[in-house]
Amino acid sequence: MQNENVNIVSPNEIASVVRQACSDCYGIVGMASPNGITLLTNILPPILNRQGVEVIYTSEGYKINIYIVAEYGTSFEAIARTLIDTVKYYLFDSLGVKTNGIRVHIKGVRKSEI
Repeated sequence: MQNENVNIVSPNEIASVVRQACSDCYGIVGMASPNGITLLTNILPPILNRQGVEVIYTSEGYKINIYIVAEYGTSFEAIARTLIDTVKYYLFDSLGVKTNGIRVHIKGVRKSEI
């Protein structure tokens, strides 16, 4: 029996692609921390800064939690659906990675700066 060729990608690489997808989606004004600790992540170099993105590798594949701040007045459902579709596309297109689940957590709402 042949071993299946599995493409394992670094969580930092996945988080970087997810953050790029978030910056390209309408209705997202920022990333949030799931636990409220943001000072340390703000001073880390970009390669280690995974603020707002949690990547979990399981035997079934990658599970991703995204913590965002949404723009006031936008549909949360539309933001989440668009973000999930965009993340799936970016991950497959740039890294060849399929996810087993993406969850979007809206941690706050604010008006975007003009």
